Amino acid sequence: MNARMAQELNALRARFGMNQTELGKIIGVTQTQMSQRLKGNIPFDLNEIESFAEFFGLTPLQLLGYAEAPGPGGPGARSERPGRESNSRPFAYKVRLASLSAAA
Repeated sequence: MNARMAQELNALRARFGMNQTELGKIIGVTQTQMSQRLKGNIPFDLNEIESFAEFFGLTPLQLLGYAEAPGPGGPGARSERPGRESNSRPFAYKVRLASLSAAA
């Protein structure tokens, strides 16, 4: 599970141009702690999985790579996971990160 989660988070991080520090702010950990999680040395807990899923607008199962979002053809249609090809909110994460930083 952690390897799949790390792979998905790294893909999202690259897509949004985020670094490990910014990713860690979402769940309240340092860059070093985030790095350890992405390497699989520290497991993600359920609260962290839910926080990342909410932040990126996915379900926890989608974030873990176990489910695909319904596409234009309905729930049975084959589709890419949300946001792989396009993003309707390209800077939304920066607004969320700013609010996380202000709250800290």
